[in-house]
Amino acid sequence: MSASTSFLSTVYRVEATLAAQSDVRKLGGMDKRINEVPHTSAAKDQATRPGAQERADAIFATLRHRICTARFPPGMVLHEASLAEEFGVSRSPIRRVFARLEQANLLEIRHGVGARVTEIEMDQLVDAYRIRMMLAAASGPHFRQPFPDGTVKFFDDCIKRFRDVELGDTTGFGDANAHFFTEFCSLIESPTLCRLHEQLFFETSRMWLLRLPELDWQETVEGICREVADLKWYAEMNDPEGLAFSMRTSLREALQRFGASASDRL
Repeated sequence: MSASTSFLSTVYRVEATLAAQSDVRKLGGMDKRINEVPHTSAAKDQATRPGAQERADAIFATLRHRICTARFPPGMVLHEASLAEEFGVSRSPIRRVFARLEQANLLEIRHGVGARVTEIEMDQLVDAYRIRMMLAAASGPHFRQPFPDGTVKFFDDCIKRFRDVELGDTTGFGDANAHFFTEFCSLIESPTLCRLHEQLFFETSRMWLLRLPELDWQETVEGICREVADLKWYAEMNDPEGLAFSMRTSLREALQRFGASASDRL
């Protein structure tokens, strides 16, 4: 399924929603209650949920992370029985988690075959990145203002984390990338916008990692660190619009690493 098919119509609806949220914000404080709900990832808000739902969210977050870091590569078939044994649950919760992962375009469930980790064709990847750049450019008015204490240090820590990944360790790179993006999304006030950012990230990030061994490792890492340093600068200036467009530029640079033919379509 094309990422654009899943998200384009949603994005247009979200633009209207975000505009309405901005209007509410201008009225002064009325949106505070709306934005107090958890809005990062399932892994972060699981602590507020009871029992079975908490366990299901934890399993979902774990499997999603394994897929997005290519620990479970495209084409791999996941089996309910083995995962149920690993997590100490019955097969029913695993089946429900599989359904959530399928809805997120991370699994394809086939009768008689199992749950297969999805692949993304280049056209689909370009479509997804086009939407991600649209969302990034629209994020400026929806960053928390002023930026939370520790935001600049967060960017410094991410640069160090990327540079500390050992040469050729694509899984470690995937961990650093997932940490960076998930924490970056926590700077966004809108739960709806944050969910869209996260879903498209998790849907596409593993394809980036599969290409990574073909690239110059040092050059790629340093390029990413420069992009994070640019984001840090806009945070230091407390410039949310600049941060948004810098993120858009970073996404474009990421796609260019896949090849000029892909970036030419943007």
